Amino acid sequence: MNSKKDTGVFQLENGCWGYRYRVNINDTFKESRRITDDFGKPFKTKASAIKAREQAIMNERINAAVSPQSKLIRKTVEQVYDEYKEFGRAGKAYATIKKQDSLTKIEYL
Repeated sequence: MNSKKDTGVFQLENGCWGYRYRVNINDTFKESRRITDDFGKPFKTKASAIKAREQAIMNERINAAVSPQSKLIRKTVEQVYDEYKEFGRAGKAYATIKKQDSLTKIEYL
């Protein structure tokens, strides 16, 4: 008898258990399949696999709510370096700044 609670839970040939799930978060599907717990040990009982599956689904939803995916901003190397020059090297020694500037000014003969 297969109930709604144990959907996605399956038994392996060696008698241990595993689970799989597919969650829709912000119109993006996240799929996962696990046969071991977080410590690398196999699920010995069906109940432990069900509990781990429910926890994994809940963690996916919490992580999506806490850190929504932001748009990826594409930048050139020059833009990244200019930003670093402006904000990242304020406390560097004069010689270090001079050396970094010389690396960006390559002159060809």
